[in-house]
Amino acid sequence: MLFRSAYDITQNLITSKRLQEQQQFYEDILNNLPEDIAVLDAHERYLFVNPLGIKDKATRQFIIGKTDLEFAEQRGKNIQIAIERQQVIRQVRDTGEMIQWEEEFKLPDGSREYFQRKMFPVNDEEGNIKYFIGYGLNISDRKRMEKRASDLLKALEKLGDNFWEFDYTTGSLYVSENNLYYDEFKGKPVKEVQQIWHSKVHP
Repeated sequence: MLFRSAYDITQNLITSKRLQEQQQFYEDILNNLPEDIAVLDAHERYLFVNPLGIKDKATRQFIIGKTDLEFAEQRGKNIQIAIERQQVIRQVRDTGEMIQWEEEFKLPDGSREYFQRKMFPVNDEEGNIKYFIGYGLNISDRKRMEKRASDLLKALEKLGDNFWEFDYTTGSLYVSENNLYYDEFKGKPVKEVQQIWHSKVHP
């Protein structure tokens, strides 16, 4: 009888150790992915967030067991973002499909960061939602490039046909015939054109 009890305890310890190792294995993978990763239970409470999602370890531990709304209220975060996330999760729950959206954050220095988010459900064998998995990618650089391109396009639209274009890679220059300085630019070397341009635009 004592032998059987000792055997059962040993097997339980071995099983527990294997489960811990397996959990650590998956956490190591999730912690090193180049995206924000979050796992929520069926009641929308956080079970896991990787370091890219929340960099501060204490904050990362604090959010476990809480919903987005509870976390925002207790930490003085943006309530509106928490409400929007809650709405997304409800939509995922109702449709059973992945939802994609974008979030914008204003930083203390006045700059902005943009994230592309995705959320999808994980169901159990009976089709009930077991987890919600969310992941996000910082798309701030892409957004800034899109804005610069948009600003440039608007500037060109204002100019209409009255523009010039210089390609620094090839050294070629194109000046539209409607450009105010077309006659002065025409047939002149690039360096001379640059001097004329600077004298008129930056006198």
